[in-house]
Amino acid sequence: ITGSDVTFEAYVYDVATTKSVLGKRYTGIASDIKSVAHKFANDFVEKVTGLPGIFNTKISMSCDRNSNKKEIYVMGFDGSDMKQITKHQSVAFSPGWSPDGKKIVWRRFAEDGHSAEIFSMNTDGTEQKQLTQLKSMSWAPFYHPSGDYIIFTTNLHGYGNFELYMVDSN
Repeated sequence: ITGSDVTFEAYVYDVATTKSVLGKRYTGIASDIKSVAHKFANDFVEKVTGLPGIFNTKISMSCDRNSNKKEIYVMGFDGSDMKQITKHQSVAFSPGWSPDGKKIVWRRFAEDGHSAEIFSMNTDGTEQKQLTQLKSMSWAPFYHPSGDYIIFTTNLHGYGNFELYMVDSN
């Protein structure tokens, strides 16, 4: 650590083959040393498994942390940096990420609790948009792999008849 900067050099060897797996210098600011460590961990996982690491990923969840109503939160993969991104004072559930990681889709109950509609927003909570107005119970929204559509179930035709529906994600 020099002043506000941090430098970390990592050398990883496969002891069975005595070959170098990873050798790299990581730099950053000392106050954000966790990001430097996460970059190293991602590089290590990718070198060893061939798959990208999870150390810079985010989690979305529904929680009643600040009230008796459930809201949507986003946090780091390890539970750090939790941020509430909805403030409806309602019951919000089932957040799901768009394939590009830029949007979240979820369902929110009406105040009377008799219906739930589908909504989308940016991952910081901005640009919230209601996607359905069915006045029925809509559940389990998720993005189509293309990101162009959202698929969900609803009982639009009666409680004994939940069916899959698809709406444009825009």
